[in-house]
Amino acid sequence: MRKMLFISLLFLCITSEVAASHVQTDEMTELASIVTTSDGVVGNWEVTLKEKMDKTAIQDKLNELKNRYLVTVHEDEKSIKYSSGSVHKKSGISVTYNVIIPKDDMQHAELIAVMKGGHWDAFIKEQYQSIRDEMATKYFTKSAEVFACLTTDNGDIINDESFLIELTDHLNLQHRKTQNDTVENSTHEEIIYGYTPLWDQKITIGDTPMNVQIAVTEGNGEPTYTIGTPILINEY
Repeated sequence: MRKMLFISLLFLCITSEVAASHVQTDEMTELASIVTTSDGVVGNWEVTLKEKMDKTAIQDKLNELKNRYLVTVHEDEKSIKYSSGSVHKKSGISVTYNVIIPKDDMQHAELIAVMKGGHWDAFIKEQYQSIRDEMATKYFTKSAEVFACLTTDNGDIINDESFLIELTDHLNLQHRKTQNDTVENSTHEEIIYGYTPLWDQKITIGDTPMNVQIAVTEGNGEPTYTIGTPILINEY
């Protein structure tokens, strides 16, 4: 997956960083529930947890990862990156971990974990929650940043206008804005963003909070929606 080209344009006016704190509901299960309740089908989904730590704390996490997984090492002039991962056979959920330790002693190290799946149902939800709970307890604190996103399958949303109404109502979406994507070679036709009180994480554009992005792609006359919180950091 490649980085979304329009992210840098959209957030030129950001005046504060992502505020990380505890969440009121789980982001992915809430997003998936919204889609399935609207008779849609979840396609690809992804949850990323990020947290900066001092080098002593992250060394403990790295040792824990080495005890459980095969860890590969990549070093460049700025940092040492340790990577590991696995795929859960029953659910097909993949989990990867990256520990990035900068060579500059003034910079904090960072732990990044990514969970991915290709569909969603009651069994996947149960497995996801189990993996997510273990991940959060074993490797992260409540200060971790959480980024969640999913994409609907083409043709699953029967009425796109009704779906957007249901989505914004369910999220109680406030400060809603719509941007037509004019970035060359971008696959998205429209980006909708706003703020929902469901989750505490947010960024601020000017004086306006935001923690939801919806990217709409038209393909063969049928819309596909990529929904993320607090921002979309990847493109499907």
